[in-house]
Amino acid sequence: EPGCAELAQGQALGTLQNDHARTLLAARGVPAEHLDRVSELARGNPLALALLADAVRQGRTDVLASASERRLLLRSLTARFVADAPSPRHELALKTLMLAHTTTESMLADAVSRDDASALHDWLSSLSFVEESDHGLQPHDLVREAFEADWFARGSDAIEPLRLTLMQHLQRRLMRLGQHERHRIAYEWTYLTPVTPAW
Repeated sequence: EPGCAELAQGQALGTLQNDHARTLLAARGVPAEHLDRVSELARGNPLALALLADAVRQGRTDVLASASERRLLLRSLTARFVADAPSPRHELALKTLMLAHTTTESMLADAVSRDDASALHDWLSSLSFVEESDHGLQPHDLVREAFEADWFARGSDAIEPLRLTLMQHLQRRLMRLGQHERHRIAYEWTYLTPVTPAW
């Protein structure tokens, strides 16, 4: 509503514990017999909880048992994230984040833009579903799976050039690192091997 933006205050929600997730689902009208399954599928992600709750409330309980139906639902999740990307470079950075196990500034420099790598890294790290570890950025598992489900539905051809770029980046890093770091980077490289999404 006009004028409400000045009165509202946004607050990022982290992963919800099971009892809080169940409380949220019950408040959104999810029947008691579906609370555990919805909570299990969403894994505490507030947006996923809301999406699944809306689907169940509308009678689409097939999403609780059918992986293909969940993929369709998750495509709406990816559409929201992509729509919020300010530019094509931001969208490519987002895809990099979802595809790589861990995203670093140097990876963004190789995959997206050397000039914009720092700004893109900062933008990714500001997103509510992104966590920062000692080695780089990682999205919430469910958000990553939403993108994987979308890619699976569309076919993998569109994502393969980016996958190859990321694997080449990691291969170059492997050649420059000591033995300890090589094991971690080798895992990162193996992670990029295509798999069928869990959802």
